[in-house]
Amino acid sequence: QQIPFGLDQIAMDYQVLGQTEQGGYDVMMAAIKVDVVEKHLEALKPFKSPVAVVDVLPLAAYNWLKYRHQFGDQGDCVALIDLGATTTDIIIERGLQFRFTRPLNIGGNDITKALAEAFNMDFVSAERIKRERCFAPTGDPNRDGKAGEVVGKVLQRLSGEITRSFSYFRSLPGGGQVNRIILTGGGARLKNLAAYLHNQLGLDVKIAQPLADVQVAK
Repeated sequence: QQIPFGLDQIAMDYQVLGQTEQGGYDVMMAAIKVDVVEKHLEALKPFKSPVAVVDVLPLAAYNWLKYRHQFGDQGDCVALIDLGATTTDIIIERGLQFRFTRPLNIGGNDITKALAEAFNMDFVSAERIKRERCFAPTGDPNRDGKAGEVVGKVLQRLSGEITRSFSYFRSLPGGGQVNRIILTGGGARLKNLAAYLHNQLGLDVKIAQPLADVQVAK
């Protein structure tokens, strides 16, 4: 009932997370369209290497950062916000267990498009300026300038969607109040973003370190 495609069009799997006090079960289900999987596998064919597992992006990001001990072991309510080019994924852990995920249709490209429109330039030029010179608003209009105002409008939409998602999770059985946020993804490299979200959401915000302690041979 939760999947808007025919079952013959998808690949799916599930895992029982635990039993509820009422005698039911909390179940995590992942589903993806088969043609999307095949498109990703097509890129791997030249390497002639067998693929053992295909995972959906929010769970893959969560599992890797969990493996790298980025969430801590206190069992508090932590949100991972993965900012991509076209979408942003929210993943929430509570009690050391995956609890919730939601995709947002806002990403780094939205900032680039807003800059391109505001300054009458092409997408590639706006993307370069965003990476090299732009930052999340500081609250000082003189310092932020017009670019800061443009970036801020997009980030206000993002922070609003994050707030609504946190409120929805809080209302769910087994939900709770998010205590802190971990940022990852290419969009998280926007300068001053962690400080901006801290001010907007009133929560501790840190940038993930997914390659911490990873040793790479020459």
